[in-house]
Amino acid sequence: MSILYKNALLVDFETGDSSKVDILVEENKIVEIASKIKADAEVVDLDGNIVMPAFCNCYFKSGEAFYNSYLNAQNSYCNGLQSADGEFTQNIYFGGRTLTAEEKNCVRDFLTYKNLLAGAVYFFDFSNVENLSNVDIISLWKNKLNAVTNRQLSMFASAGALETDDEEKENFSYIEDIAQLEEKQLDNFCVDLKENVIVKVGQNLEEMGKINSKTKSMPSEYIESFGILDNHAIIVGSNCFEKDEISLFSGYDTDFVLLPNDDARSGRRFANLNLLKELNLGIGSGSFAEIDFFAFMRQILSYNSFVMESSNLMDERKVLRMATIDGAKIMGVDSKVKVGNPANFLVLNYKNIFSNDIFKGIIYELSKEDIVYSVVNGKIICKNGVFVMENQAKYDKIKECIRSILRSN
Repeated sequence: MSILYKNALLVDFETGDSSKVDILVEENKIVEIASKIKADAEVVDLDGNIVMPAFCNCYFKSGEAFYNSYLNAQNSYCNGLQSADGEFTQNIYFGGRTLTAEEKNCVRDFLTYKNLLAGAVYFFDFSNVENLSNVDIISLWKNKLNAVTNRQLSMFASAGALETDDEEKENFSYIEDIAQLEEKQLDNFCVDLKENVIVKVGQNLEEMGKINSKTKSMPSEYIESFGILDNHAIIVGSNCFEKDEISLFSGYDTDFVLLPNDDARSGRRFANLNLLKELNLGIGSGSFAEIDFFAFMRQILSYNSFVMESSNLMDERKVLRMATIDGAKIMGVDSKVKVGNPANFLVLNYKNIFSNDIFKGIIYELSKEDIVYSVVNGKIICKNGVFVMENQAKYDKIKECIRSILRSN
């Protein structure tokens, strides 16, 4: 089936250009972009509204998002576990029980729909990892520290500094064996890592400071020492890094994900945006369920203006790219609205923009309520903040499952 989206104002975040065009979609892909296209197709009149790439939420965790937004912290908790082979599993507990596989899928679907309502057509759920290895630097540091401590303890005992009987000496010998094994495993940890690696670092300055004080090196150097950066690394939590550390990362094939919503809640601060802006940056919602990319973009730009007292660190077009095509690029996806690409895009209400600068207008004057259509694979999924009929029915069913989980606890 062919669909012709007529009278679109197509905005290009790379060149800064905008043009009035029609967009022809066939079999889920864009096959033509031109003015006044004539085709035997279903016609959707966009009435001069803005067409732009869909938002990309390149980092969120469905389990924690569900926990933070919908569960009572006094009788529930969410726990992410990283196994020895680097694979990440997410367990969601509520009311003293683990949610069933069906319930966990329902939670994931619920938050997927929340992403779609916020205009995020591309998104990566960190709690359902299949194609990426995940490294928690804090866990590695603690394991390394424990291994070294065990090794020092066994050496201390074997030197006769402690009076031990044969059984205790045997125990210390066992500790030394474990310590050597732990160190060997950690030293070789990155050998079998997959090509793409998500590196979760200290999400606040306190944790980063602990690494610094214990290892006597910058956290970035510690990450480098494991060989992780030899892979394509995606650094989550780059808000905390200093100037020299960003320079170190820039020598590798490294992408960065900022979590502006988490920063707002915990009082963290962004790293040097003037340096980061030259690198590939994306925006993630962290463990936050209420996704609003317009608010996220405003927060980043507000940091420029009010904290750094500069409007030149990062401009509106760069932030829009971060929230869309750059975020998708981190995930290995080309999300530009162009011929040959999947027909995934947003339609925004142009009538609510009064600024002469369309990029400033999108960020400062529009909100989630101004998303007229979310188009996925050529089809309209959401219209004016509401799912179209068949999608709304599925969303209502998912919401009822969520209510059932809450009622059962």
